[in-house]
Amino acid sequence: MKKTIFFDIDNTLYSHYTNSVAQSTMDALHTLKSKNKLLYIATSRSKAEMVNVPKDVVDLMDGIITLGGARIDEHGQTIITHPIDSDDLHTLVQFIQEHGLTARYCGLDDHINDLNQDDADIKSRFQRLYDMVPPVKPYQWQPLIHVLFYCTDDRLIGQIASRLNHSTFTILKTSYEVTGANVTKGHAIDEVMKYHGLRLNESVAFGDSNNDVEMLKMAGIGIAMGNADANIRRVADYTTTHIDQDGIYNACVHFNWFD
Repeated sequence: MKKTIFFDIDNTLYSHYTNSVAQSTMDALHTLKSKNKLLYIATSRSKAEMVNVPKDVVDLMDGIITLGGARIDEHGQTIITHPIDSDDLHTLVQFIQEHGLTARYCGLDDHINDLNQDDADIKSRFQRLYDMVPPVKPYQWQPLIHVLFYCTDDRLIGQIASRLNHSTFTILKTSYEVTGANVTKGHAIDEVMKYHGLRLNESVAFGDSNNDVEMLKMAGIGIAMGNADANIRRVADYTTTHIDQDGIYNACVHFNWFD
C-alpha cells in the first residue's frame, strides 16, 4: 500500500451535488488512518475557505496543501510558502485593475484573504461553494502567494497569460489562478514526500478538475473521480466511480488498501 494519500476537496472529498462528505468517504479515511497512512488535503482553497469541510475530515489529516500548492501546513504550522514573482504580480494586478476584474488574493499569512472589489455574483459564488465570503479590501501591494480571478473574455486571458513569465497560470472552469513559478499541487506533493524522506512512488492522489492534473501525474498512483473532467481521466492511472457513488471507498477496495 502506498504510504501517503492526497485528496482534492471539491467534488473529490466534498460533494457539491449533496453539499456533504459521504459516509463511505469518512469510513475510508478512518480505515486508512487506522493503518497508519499519511493523509493530506490538496486544494486550491485557502484555509479560510475550508469552513464547510467537516472538522472530522480535517482532524484526520496529517497536513494540508492549500492555494494550489502555494502553502503547506502540518500540525497547525506553515512549513512552506511560495510567493508570486514581484514583477509578475505587478503585471497581473495592473491587468486586473485596468479591466475591472474581480479577484480573490491571498498573502503570506492567513490574514490576507480578500476580494479586491464588491461583486455580488462572485460573493454569491463563494457563499454557495464555501459557506463564506472573503472581506472586500482593495489590494495594497503586499506580497501574495495566490490570486484567483474571474474573466469571461478569452482574448484578455491570452494577453495576460503570455505576460506572466515567472508564474504558473491555471485555467479552471470559470476562473483562473496564478501561483509562483512551477507551483502546483503536483510540486507540493513532491515537496511533502521529500520533507518526510519518502519516495514519490509511495504516494497516491485523488482529483477531479484541471488544477489536479499535475498532482495526478506526480503521484505514484493518480486516481480520477468518476465525475472528473475528461482531461483528468486521461492522465489518471485509474478512474473510480462518481463521488456520490462511493468513489474514494471503491478505489481503496480496488487497490486492496483496506487489507
